[in-house]
Amino acid sequence: EYQLDYGDEATIRPQSFSVSLTPNRFVRHVSSARTFVTWSQAEQLRASGAASHVTPRDLLVIGENGPIDNEFRFRNECARHKTLDLIGDLALLGVDLIGKFSSVRGGHQLNAMMAAELQRQIATGQQTPEPLNHPSQFWPAQSRRAAS
Repeated sequence: EYQLDYGDEATIRPQSFSVSLTPNRFVRHVSSARTFVTWSQAEQLRASGAASHVTPRDLLVIGENGPIDNEFRFRNECARHKTLDLIGDLALLGVDLIGKFSSVRGGHQLNAMMAAELQRQIATGQQTPEPLNHPSQFWPAQSRRAAS
């Protein structure tokens, strides 16, 4: 499951997504969720000369009123894409994972840190991995936000 929240002033509103993953559910509910950027991020990319060939049809460019020159495939498409990122990042471990994975405001960096810890536990032969319940184990200090 994934909980997305960029804060009160963000263009992208808080949203979440949860799925009991099967191959069919992955195809139907996760795999088609597109990457996204805000309008200001897209403008910064264009100003730097990057992604000049990318159009709003290739990804979601989100403005104050939602996607620009596009439509959401799902009302929570951004959270679904972050779930897709999590699945992909954990798949790089190359092992079958069984369990419940929950991410709050995570991204590739946090996913990679969690995967590294899981890999460490696998390498040391732990039959039952230690629970990874506290996000501060993985969040870089600059990414933390007050929890209350």
